[in-house]
Amino acid sequence: MPKKKAVSQAVEDYLKTIYHLKQEEASVTTKAISEEMGISAASVTNMVKKLVQMGILHHTPYQEITLSRRGEKIALAVIRRHRLLETFLKEILGYRLDQIHEEAERLEHVISEKFVKSMDEVLDRPATDPHGSPIPSQDGKIVVPYLIPLTSVDVGQSAFIRRLSHRDPERLQYMENLGLLPNVEIKILEKKPFKGPLLIQIQTKRKEIIGHNLAEQIWVRFKNK
Repeated sequence: MPKKKAVSQAVEDYLKTIYHLKQEEASVTTKAISEEMGISAASVTNMVKKLVQMGILHHTPYQEITLSRRGEKIALAVIRRHRLLETFLKEILGYRLDQIHEEAERLEHVISEKFVKSMDEVLDRPATDPHGSPIPSQDGKIVVPYLIPLTSVDVGQSAFIRRLSHRDPERLQYMENLGLLPNVEIKILEKKPFKGPLLIQIQTKRKEIIGHNLAEQIWVRFKNK
């Protein structure tokens, strides 16, 4: 059986974007992809048609866009490279948390599979990246835990941070400076109404006030889960 031709960087970016939109429970449409990638809707429409012809996407008019089995496999391979790179940059090279996403974006399309395996071994096969996002396995499997935003935790309850949004580097740097990182324990001491600020206790020690918008970018899991 002939070996399938490698896809381009542009195709990998589309597939990764579609996968992330689906994980965020967003409606995966040409408009959503256009807004997420900063590409014109017409360009997205043309690419989607091309990817459907390649058997990488499924799409019919007025329906959502979905990945085929092959498309999901490619997307998860890119995500694996990206998240291992983020971990390598943070743990081995000492990058700050707010610096690793953009650097990994530049590198994920050019490294070899040998390099990916070497990173995985050096890092002792990590299950998550520094943001707390799960790293797909080498055979394309991924375990996505059920998490809730910190804003959904009630006053008096404690939870462990499990994942941080990577979308805003300035917020990431602020969270890292406060010590709001994966596996850190948080207790809600007070919540102001109407999406007001939260008073939290970090690791049973320091108290901080954080905005509702920031708390929405922190996903947690309760202590007994």
